[in-house]
Amino acid sequence: MTSERAGEAEVRRRIASAANWAASQPWNLTPAEVRRRRQNPLSARTAVGACVAILLATLFGSLAGAGVFSSNPRALSLFQRHPPQGHVAGQLVAVHGPSSVGIQGRVIFLSTHDMQSRTAQTGPTGLFSLTLPTGTYTVVGYSPKAMADGKELRCSSATKITVHSRIVTRDVRIVCVDQ
Repeated sequence: MTSERAGEAEVRRRIASAANWAASQPWNLTPAEVRRRRQNPLSARTAVGACVAILLATLFGSLAGAGVFSSNPRALSLFQRHPPQGHVAGQLVAVHGPSSVGIQGRVIFLSTHDMQSRTAQTGPTGLFSLTLPTGTYTVVGYSPKAMADGKELRCSSATKITVHSRIVTRDVRIVCVDQ
């Protein structure tokens, strides 16, 4: 008998809970209650809704940043439109025997991810500086001062360059070897 009473009490509690929920829904509000809620929009329910909206926006942004929605151009997040960036600084140099000197020219960064190229012009001393999206790049340089058989030599760095978010990659040397 005790378990029957406990079961009946549980059923009554669930019915009362459902009735309370239904009574709180907008379709059951009196005109006075509607006016009161419009005058005080920052109720607990509004705060909970705002928190849920923020959490969903954060989740969507994280998934979009991870490439989950990359096949849908309308689902691009701010992260994808403005990817994290880093900074690269270095010098284009010509090597003549044991000495090297900075030379004017251009340095081309080719992304190994999307094959997009970005170009930096060097000053007379060969120095360059460029902001790039994070990723790995193959780097080549060209200068009218590094010629062979009437053509500009292809100058290169010893390794691929990895650009990290909000970090300056310094001392990138693009070397043109005199032949």
